[in-house]
Amino acid sequence: MKITVDVDATPKELREFLGMPDVQPLQDEMLEQLREHLHKSTGAFDPAVALKPLLAGNLQSVETWQKALWTAFAKGMQPRGSAATTADRDDKDSEADRGSSS
Repeated sequence: MKITVDVDATPKELREFLGMPDVQPLQDEMLEQLREHLHKSTGAFDPAVALKPLLAGNLQSVETWQKALWTAFAKGMQPRGSAATTADRDDKDSEADRGSSS
C-alpha cells in the first residue's frame, strides 16, 4: 500500500508546525556582521598579502615557474623527433664557450 500526502506550506509554516526554532533573527545578525566585516576589509585589501601564502618564500619561486613554463613551451615548439632540446643546446653552447676560452 502506498500513501502520498501533499503539503502546501511555506518553509516557515512547516518549521512552526514541526516545532523547530525560528533562527531568522540569528541569521540576520550573522549576515549583518559578515557585511560589516567585508566592508571594513575591502578598503585595506592588498593582493600581495592574499597571494603571499601561495608563494614559497620569495619571488624566486615565481621566476622558477616562469623558467619552467618557458622551457616547456620551447620544447613544445620543436619539431617532433628533434633529439636536442633548447636547454640541451644552451648547455652545449655554454660548454663550447668554456672550452674555447681555456
